[in-house]
Amino acid sequence: MSAKRPLSAEQIVESILKSPKYRAIAPDAVRRIVGEEFARTGGDCEKRARNRLHQVADAFMNQAQQHALWALMERRDVMGALAQHASTRERLANVDEYLALIARHALKGELICDAACGLNPLLLGNAGYDVLGLDIQLTCVDVINAWARSEGWRVSARGADLVGCEALPECGLTLMLKLLPVMDAQRAGESMRLLMAARSPRVLVSFPTRTLGGRGVGMERNYSERFESGLPDVYEISERAVIGTELFYALRRRGGIA
Repeated sequence: MSAKRPLSAEQIVESILKSPKYRAIAPDAVRRIVGEEFARTGGDCEKRARNRLHQVADAFMNQAQQHALWALMERRDVMGALAQHASTRERLANVDEYLALIARHALKGELICDAACGLNPLLLGNAGYDVLGLDIQLTCVDVINAWARSEGWRVSARGADLVGCEALPECGLTLMLKLLPVMDAQRAGESMRLLMAARSPRVLVSFPTRTLGGRGVGMERNYSERFESGLPDVYEISERAVIGTELFYALRRRGGIA
């Protein structure tokens, strides 16, 4: 019996995108991750590629939670929808403090670019902000766009793979909430490179102080030390705050947008 012919990279991409678990992930991200894994070990890389995709997307919102979003949209239950995504669910317990932080650094009528947005644009749109969301999870993108149309919000979202992104959209405030550690896990040094790709006078970044399982394990101190020591000189810190299980830094860009 002849050996099974190994799959090509494009065949692996097609296989993953047909899977119910991964077909809602931005195709560019699937192609990049498959390409990276294929370059390492060839045609037997599909399992590793799927594991990486789970870490960057599905771990934050499973299939059942994705399906629930549409029913919640029909009921106009914004808070119920936000509870379906791990990052925004953690933020709900301190939502007033979070929105007060946003209000200190964003102007109404000024565009906010929310990078790796999850469902956060629903919260911001409900509070009256103009938002462009970017996310690897296309279910989030579709729900945000449908909800914004139905409510008449100036909010939209699009699918995006931020690894290797040369420039983010120009705006007044860029959000990178719980994003930078995920970027560095994908590629060494990617967090600072993305920070330099922001095209706004102000940037708000955050780091988790607890794991998804609820453990602290010194995360606040570790993230704080690493971020502050590695922050490019073009940025200055205008505010540092801990809200709930999230460490926030508000940054101001010196010298305007590059």
